[in-house]
Amino acid sequence: MVEASNDIRVTIGEIVFSFYPSVLIDPNTVQQTYRDFQTREAAQVLFNIQRGNSPGWQDGELVFDSHGAWRLWRNPMGWIIELRSPSPTRAPYQIVTLDHEFKQGRIHLIGDETQARFFNFEDILMELLTVLLLSPRRGLLLHACAASQEGTGWVFAGQSGAGKSTMARLWREAPQVNLLSDERVILRQVQGEFRAYGTPWYSDARAASPESARLEGIFLLRHGAQNTARQLEPAEAVTRLLACSFPPYWDAQGMENALGFLGELCQSVPCYELGFLPQPEVVNYIREKQWTRCS
Repeated sequence: MVEASNDIRVTIGEIVFSFYPSVLIDPNTVQQTYRDFQTREAAQVLFNIQRGNSPGWQDGELVFDSHGAWRLWRNPMGWIIELRSPSPTRAPYQIVTLDHEFKQGRIHLIGDETQARFFNFEDILMELLTVLLLSPRRGLLLHACAASQEGTGWVFAGQSGAGKSTMARLWREAPQVNLLSDERVILRQVQGEFRAYGTPWYSDARAASPESARLEGIFLLRHGAQNTARQLEPAEAVTRLLACSFPPYWDAQGMENALGFLGELCQSVPCYELGFLPQPEVVNYIREKQWTRCS
């Protein structure tokens, strides 16, 4: 892959994105979280930023419509993300293309010089690109929080209201702990090892670490009268984690990849339903217990 020298690179879940030319990226508008994820590691996917529309992008097949800020298209060349204005017209203001090999694409800034002057690292676009790129790379984006200590990581997943924000706060207050994320966590298998990665996308605790940790255990949260854990069979764990994840629902191969990844993950990493009290003792309960997977 030919790398650009005048680019800005960020790494999310060990996927290195390159955006160039850097003159079309205003450093004053780059959120601090993305600055924390900047790197000069070798790029894995390159995006050429251009001003002006992308000819013929609507010739493809519309495969997903959020009925809001974005739509996803597919044509013989690859994927097309249409970012749409919040105005009543829903006019597109950015068109992003990505080839089927997930190696390079283009970002078209639409509008006049004032409207489309610079590329910003918008969360919605970066999350979509990450979901697309994780699929063939043995990974998945999860609605969860994650904490680590001395290289060991624990992931706490659940639907809204299950206790992720509370759990994130308790781990943040614990000594010698790194809170990787309080909202979005990437799970990947890299060189045979399952790992949890922080992401730039945070919630109330504003936890967004570029670091990762070896995955020791996964916990599906619920509020309880005491701290107690019930081990989940792999099939139940897969079903419940899928409900908390962001897989590429629009792509049959992508879903097959996601389900295969979850199957191997839940066979290899201990998965539990965790009922907990919103008190600091639950942190020690997790750290001190020996978690084992189903045999």
